[in-house]
Amino acid sequence: METKEKDRIETELSKKGLYPDKLTKSKNIWTFKRSYFYKMGQSATKIAEEILKALPEATILSSENQFKRWPATSWFVVKFEIAKKENF
Repeated sequence: METKEKDRIETELSKKGLYPDKLTKSKNIWTFKRSYFYKMGQSATKIAEEILKALPEATILSSENQFKRWPATSWFVVKFEIAKKENF
């Protein structure tokens, strides 16, 4: 994964107040993961909407709540891709 690309995405997300616990890329699919103990009004769908505001070029592939009973970690998970710009 290109560090510049990840840095750019993290910068754009942080401008909208989105701070993932984990941001990974596999092939062309990015995975945004945020852990939670209490939902506090948050949901994976709301995070997906915020990602689109921060990265309008993104396409959301899925958003899910991976709930685990305590003491395991629960996650909001959003998968998205960003279309590559083609040079003509």
